[in-house]
Amino acid sequence: MAKWWWLSVSGAQALHLGVSGEEALRYFGNEGASLPLTPSILDSLNASTFASYARRGVPVVIKHGLDGTSFDVEQKPAEWTCDAIARRFPTGRMKMEYTAGEGRQDNPISLKDVETWSKTIEKSGALDPEAPQYAPFYWGVKGGDEGERLWDGKKDLLKQMRKLMQPLPKFLHRSQANQQEILGSPEFWFAGPGAGAKAHMDSHCESTLTLQLAGRKRWRLSWPPAINNGSFAKDGLLADGEPYNVKGGWAPTYSVTLAAGEALLIPPAFVHESKNVGPEDCAPSLTFQFADPAAAGFFRHFHPRLRRLGDFNECWERVAALATFDSRGEGLAARLKRMASTSLAKLSKLESGGSSPLESAVLEAAKKAWPKVVDTNGRLTRENVKSDFILQGSLDFHDLNEDGEVTEAEFTSTFSSWLMTEVLVVQERKQKPKPLKHIEF
Repeated sequence: MAKWWWLSVSGAQALHLGVSGEEALRYFGNEGASLPLTPSILDSLNASTFASYARRGVPVVIKHGLDGTSFDVEQKPAEWTCDAIARRFPTGRMKMEYTAGEGRQDNPISLKDVETWSKTIEKSGALDPEAPQYAPFYWGVKGGDEGERLWDGKKDLLKQMRKLMQPLPKFLHRSQANQQEILGSPEFWFAGPGAGAKAHMDSHCESTLTLQLAGRKRWRLSWPPAINNGSFAKDGLLADGEPYNVKGGWAPTYSVTLAAGEALLIPPAFVHESKNVGPEDCAPSLTFQFADPAAAGFFRHFHPRLRRLGDFNECWERVAALATFDSRGEGLAARLKRMASTSLAKLSKLESGGSSPLESAVLEAAKKAWPKVVDTNGRLTRENVKSDFILQGSLDFHDLNEDGEVTEAEFTSTFSSWLMTEVLVVQERKQKPKPLKHIEF
């Protein structure tokens, strides 16, 4: 169980400096429940409801959510089977992923050869008997933007996919940020019986949506592990298949099976695993990331864990930008100096714990920063940030009660909590933090 401690702030929620296992269960709305949980399964939810799940980083299954899109397989089930995809994109090239070895990097497999590749079996090497025991096929059509060889001939299949992906599902925001992220990140996965992606955590900061096009896949997920103050989880601990190898193994916090036409929201920093559980011999899915809204509430609440999780290192700056309203990419040092006339180096020299000089300095920093983020009327509302996607995420990061407005009390609590954790991590690094050796939630 993680250690945690709190600072009390007059007029505000207590500062949040750690997440216990019990608190994680409370956050996901299932206090006292046994793991793994089953995500909420909602029927045709609207954009506002979906956005709330995405901001909070809570997995959710969407039924009947693909109507009006090119992927409405409930109405036209034969259009997106493995065979149908091979016929639609015969020049596409893909590879096997999550094999027991290094995998294949040059996309040697032609989609049109479906009769051959759909019967090809290669072991995954996963140690967990519940894990997928065979490797899936991956067509990362999004890689066409980077010049990767993903099709034969001159016909641009990524351009074709982008046309097919519009309009977006109705529950997604039609913002420019989403158009860019979604249309820039499509990938197909094809899994034979018992095949799928081994447990892993992706390094990107965006949420993921996976659409089941045919067959059934079981998904197992877990939120970020508990990490004691003074400990650190090295980068690679949650890499492909590695969660199975840690001391005590991997125990997922969520498990759910998707049927054709259903979609699953996978928050960033979640370990996830998929497996074809039949009855079809080939279960295809389409996966992409979306940017709007950012999982800002999730980043805020789990920041004490995420900041000590090496596999999340590519997103530390992103979270700092949300906390400091950095929409121009100034960087953490510049923003702290501008907002609060301080720095991590300066604060890390102060004594921490209880009522300490560091506590006073962090609260003073929040007090100085507040006037820099409000409007001329002393308010910070969704109306103030509606034209800036990054600032919308910042408002969500500090909006504890999700009412669309950040009060001074909320900002004091959230900014001080974030800044205190940043300083504590700097101090812990100087003392060589203990490596995390087993995973608890």
